[in-house]
Amino acid sequence: ISACLVGSEMCIRDSPKSDVEARKVLQQVVTSRLSHQATRMLECLACSPLGLPSTLLEQEFPHAELAYDELVRASLVDLALAASDRAAVTPLVREAQLQTLQNAGRREGIEQRVTDLYDLWLTTLQDFRDDAEKSALIAEMVVRSIRQQQPLNAAELFIAYGWLCAMFGHVTRIQRVFEENVKENRGKSEDTRHEVGRLLLLHRISVHADQKIARSERDRIYQSIYDRVVAGEMTLPPHAELEVLRNMLLLYTRNDQLAEASRMFERTLERLRRAEQMTPEVYASFLYSKARLLSSLSERAQDAREALKFIQDSAAVLRESINNWRQCLRNALPLQEHYVKFRLARTLNDYANDLRALGRLSDAQAAIEESIQIKKASGTLPHSLAISLSEFSQILAL
Repeated sequence: ISACLVGSEMCIRDSPKSDVEARKVLQQVVTSRLSHQATRMLECLACSPLGLPSTLLEQEFPHAELAYDELVRASLVDLALAASDRAAVTPLVREAQLQTLQNAGRREGIEQRVTDLYDLWLTTLQDFRDDAEKSALIAEMVVRSIRQQQPLNAAELFIAYGWLCAMFGHVTRIQRVFEENVKENRGKSEDTRHEVGRLLLLHRISVHADQKIARSERDRIYQSIYDRVVAGEMTLPPHAELEVLRNMLLLYTRNDQLAEASRMFERTLERLRRAEQMTPEVYASFLYSKARLLSSLSERAQDAREALKFIQDSAAVLRESINNWRQCLRNALPLQEHYVKFRLARTLNDYANDLRALGRLSDAQAAIEESIQIKKASGTLPHSLAISLSEFSQILAL
């Protein structure tokens, strides 16, 4: 097999016309020498652009170690990735195997198996070398969901982890695949879930790509989604539900419709609980948005006593949000930890602001110092740290 690989590579390099024949020879050698289990693993690795952790292969394949050893001895494995405990095949082998699966009409089924493995990797295994690998996995899952005509699944992932994709430069690829998909489906009928997922992706991709959508268009998008949810036409996954809540809050606040905003929070809370989606993370995010509503109500209060009551309520809600973020942090998997710390630090910052307004300066200082400490340790963006330092200076000035 090793000799065949070398010969095939030479044929392809020296004469493009030999490409198909070289792959045929390679495939014949592969299929004649490998066991059934090793062949199944080879098909899976060929359909995965990412190197897979050995622990993931062990869950998918019985006797995975023996099957992988066959691939190694057959010189089919990318040894550079193997050194970092990631399983992948060489580019030539991957191309030959993909072509074989395509010709046999089996590629789609194997691709779905790989997608299921990615989901297991992301949600359960959580075995990552670094943040770069995390972002690559999430970007690949977003892209696969888009191509599989599941934009709402893609949107849910991208809303939760778009910041990580942006940090490692994956947004351009996601945007390209999304725009290609929209172009291919133009003029076709679209059900509610597909349309809502497409609209959510359109807005969130534009945010991370620094291509701002006009305020009127953003309002139209989220009003349309919210109306469909309230009408019972569909149920949103939790991060999408909260994204709609945040954007509708902006709209209601700007239009001074705070009573309607309050009703929206009640309805959203009821839907999340009814759908059994109220995890500590979701509840912490919900409470943070509710505190922003209470802050807006305090700014529009008719008298000082009413304003003070809204600030007290906001501080209480933020304290509960902080408790839930702390619970999330205790149970956080590696992928979630950075995100939870970011949200905890931001909530502590706003909590310190409320405590300062209430004259509880000692508590406010403790909260802002913790916020700053978390932001410095987690390498937050400079402008985020600057906001907390500004709040700290205002507390010290009193």
